[in-house]
Amino acid sequence: VSEGTGELRITLAWSDPAAQPYAKVALVNDLDLVLVRPGGAAGGVTILGNHKLNDTRCEDAACAEADRLNTNEQIVVENPAAGVYQVWVMGSSVVYHDDEDNVPTQAYALAITGPGLEAISASDSHCPPGCP
Repeated sequence: VSEGTGELRITLAWSDPAAQPYAKVALVNDLDLVLVRPGGAAGGVTILGNHKLNDTRCEDAACAEADRLNTNEQIVVENPAAGVYQVWVMGSSVVYHDDEDNVPTQAYALAITGPGLEAISASDSHCPPGCP
């Protein structure tokens, strides 16, 4: 992210398979959107998707909890500091499979918007210590 970026917005969406009739929780496959902001020597600050769902004043990981109900997650960072931001999609619970291999999978869409964005290759990024 370049200096002077007005807003960084990251959105994750997926189509969840149908839950069993009368299931207590309708979400079958649970993905988590994770953003690791630059943090200098202390390491990056982790923000989870929909971190402002319960507390609109939430700006850091101290008040963030993983969203266990929705198939759309979003992170918005107003006036982000310049630096390298890492975006991760984590499968906290992927149990449904519809292929012959019986391997649970979940397709998803990820959109990242904001001025001054540059992509880095997956080989240049590593999940930092404490990354979910």
